[in-house]
Amino acid sequence: MSVNRVMLMGRIANPNGPELRYLQDGKPVANFRLAVDRQYKNKDGSRDVDFFPVTVYGKIAEVLAKNTDKGCRVIVEGRLQNRSYKDKEGRTQWITEVIAANIQIIDWAKEADNTVGEDGSEEMQEDDLPF
Repeated sequence: MSVNRVMLMGRIANPNGPELRYLQDGKPVANFRLAVDRQYKNKDGSRDVDFFPVTVYGKIAEVLAKNTDKGCRVIVEGRLQNRSYKDKEGRTQWITEVIAANIQIIDWAKEADNTVGEDGSEEMQEDDLPF
């Protein structure tokens, strides 16, 4: 048996919030970087930050893009996925990203969408993923 689950709480780091686009089949997908403070302070008393690329599909992608901006806090639950691509020089580059199954918005930057629950969360089921 294998387990691939991750839960992160952090702030959206993209300057203009999550980037929303649509797949060829019309399914929405949003990408953003999540800034997560490390637990311990470094020598100068500040916290180092890790940045994680996150991809989310379906209605939550649209809700996230419509209602959040840079700096909004979110909780992301999902799984890690590795993929590769060729850069401009033809070299293979690898990336590890979080594929979100659920995102809870803690800080709403914009007026909330009425389709989202009272607790500020919107869930997407694993069955909704396009792969």
